[in-house]
Amino acid sequence: MEAKKDKILSKRGDSYKLVLTKEYKHKASIYVFNYKISLKDEKQETFTNAFEHMVDYSIKDYPNGRIKIVPIHEIIITKHKSWPIRTYNTVKKLFMDQMERLLNSAEELNLEEVIFEVTVIPNRKGKGKALKILDVINKRSIIQIKNDDTICLSRAIVTSLASNKLLKDFTDSQLKHINEGRPLQKRVAEDLHEQSGVEIKEEGNNLDDLKAFENYLNIRIIVFTSNSTEYIVYNGNEEYNEQIYLYYHDEHFDTITNITGFLAKRRFCKVCLIGYTEQHTCKDNTVTTIRKQHICDKCNKTYTGKNHKCGEKNMFNML
Repeated sequence: MEAKKDKILSKRGDSYKLVLTKEYKHKASIYVFNYKISLKDEKQETFTNAFEHMVDYSIKDYPNGRIKIVPIHEIIITKHKSWPIRTYNTVKKLFMDQMERLLNSAEELNLEEVIFEVTVIPNRKGKGKALKILDVINKRSIIQIKNDDTICLSRAIVTSLASNKLLKDFTDSQLKHINEGRPLQKRVAEDLHEQSGVEIKEEGNNLDDLKAFENYLNIRIIVFTSNSTEYIVYNGNEEYNEQIYLYYHDEHFDTITNITGFLAKRRFCKVCLIGYTEQHTCKDNTVTTIRKQHICDKCNKTYTGKNHKCGEKNMFNML
């Protein structure tokens, strides 16, 4: 799917001109649209109408899902770098609030003509068996969930808990059985549904169910649709420190066991959700450089240097 030439979407009587300049589908089932908006006056209502027209056109074929909107504007990008993925119901208000703050803080900001990149991620449902894996390199970083039921999402979650040794009162042998996809994996996944109150859906559970799982486990769940931080389809609840990672593809969820291996980076910033190799300036204003890493045998945490305060991990009793 790709637009071969510019397509004018606005009508002759509109107070703005909306042009679709590019439209294509990413290999990870992500749809990207490029637009150019030209305003005929400086009224806030004009910009709002043009913006809503752009969003409505983007989601017309994908009534459920999430959307990310980035204005390609030098001043806007400099003053506001974060444009997160949100549901359709919230993205309009959040975006307009951000734009209003930018307009109030930048007198030189001219919105007579702005280019936007809109990314749409349909709200797929996880169900059947995995069809493929990213590539040979990433196989070591992913545990494929091989199931013939509709609970691959919960299976992927409990497998991640098992691989990180976050399940309480499980022997090493039982954790291994969960990671290998044996019957215990299904039983623990079904227990997770029961204890969290998330219904097992015949058509498969989707991204909207992740919030309930997160709140029950007190864990941040981050979902990738490709091995790049640009394609995080669900970035989880920032209130939870512990993180697990899932790979979503072909309407199916798998478990990411090694986030740096998955991203082919040496380190991963859990605050910015960015993989890096040499140096990274975190949004909390700290600069991190690569140092020799160690893993604590007791709490399984990664640390550098000689000083490390061991802390017990949160454990979850699923039986």
